[in-house]
Amino acid sequence: MSKFSQFFASEWEKSQPREHGGITAWSYSRLAKWETCPRSAYYEYVQKRGTGEKSPALLRGLAAHAECAAIYEGKPPKVKDAILSREWRDTLVGQRADWFPDLEAELQVAYNAEWQRRKWFDPDVVFRCAFDGIAYSDRSSMVIYEHKTGKVYNTHKDQAELYACVAHRMTPEANHVVVNIQYLDLPASRPKTVHSWTAAELMVGHEGKPLINKWIAKANAMMADRDFPMRAGPQCRYCQFRGENGGPCGIWS
Repeated sequence: MSKFSQFFASEWEKSQPREHGGITAWSYSRLAKWETCPRSAYYEYVQKRGTGEKSPALLRGLAAHAECAAIYEGKPPKVKDAILSREWRDTLVGQRADWFPDLEAELQVAYNAEWQRRKWFDPDVVFRCAFDGIAYSDRSSMVIYEHKTGKVYNTHKDQAELYACVAHRMTPEANHVVVNIQYLDLPASRPKTVHSWTAAELMVGHEGKPLINKWIAKANAMMADRDFPMRAGPQCRYCQFRGENGGPCGIWS
């Protein structure tokens, strides 16, 4: 950004109104958005300014996730209008067979500030997480399946780490957690993208303390934010809140 653009951004930033409230609950997606651009998170989660319209890419991703869940639940794979390739359908059917009856699809978990399990919409919930697929092996090890459409991003490993922490919180007797990220737009036969953590790594992986503490610290910073500064970058091009896209952010107008 040029010095002029930086000055303009700073002056425009000072002119923006603030609300007293902040973000009251977190998830990986909320935290990722806030870290990318706090102002965008402010518009979406505090002011609730979302357009309500879903992009074609998002609609396709939701349809792919629904297909995966149906297969994990033992429903016949749909061929007509299918998003998944035949190779992926067969792979998911095989995963269900390998783990039956211990594979759960679209498992939603929620916790309050004391990390006590809650129902998804309970008023004291501060954290939510949804597993595309999760399986247990005699409760001694856990496997998480995370389904992705679109591009491969390095940040997906961060999401895997958080999900491993949450899974171990759910089942502390597990001695091993594996997260298998499945990129549905790539061939199912490609090398697997797998990340794994031992119980010891999850318990003392953050400066001798539980690894989840690192994520709690990030979440606390987000929920304490009342300024929500703008952070310009490549993400602005497709941001629904950009003025040129019909949104309230006029930084590039």
